[in-house]
Amino acid sequence: MTTAILTQPETVAVHRYVFSDVDWQAIVDALQEGVMVLDRDARILACNAATATILGRARAEILGATTRSLGLDIRGEDGQPLAPEELPSLKAVRTREPVHEVVVRITHGDGDPRWLSVAPRPWARRPARPRSS
Repeated sequence: MTTAILTQPETVAVHRYVFSDVDWQAIVDALQEGVMVLDRDARILACNAATATILGRARAEILGATTRSLGLDIRGEDGQPLAPEELPSLKAVRTREPVHEVVVRITHGDGDPRWLSVAPRPWARRPARPRSS
């Protein structure tokens, strides 16, 4: 699962800028890989259909939540619960560096465990390009 983390303080403005394009959701929903966008507080601002399937939760339940508030019971490769500072997305927020392919186990919405390879990457908005007429 890929996670983009918005690192700029104007998260709401960035959120409106990034997701104002209607085609974005259709394009990302076509992916089989789960994609989430989180803000600096680890709230989920957007996700694709694959994320909802992987997590076993409705998109409406995911949006605005944090991975912690979803009760995913995130565990490391050794099966031990991950402390908040060990969560890949929070590590990426804290260090502002990508975290590469970490294997975690989550509890799916139906109660079954799921193993995921996650790769959160901080993302800062680039200046808008002028539109040509």
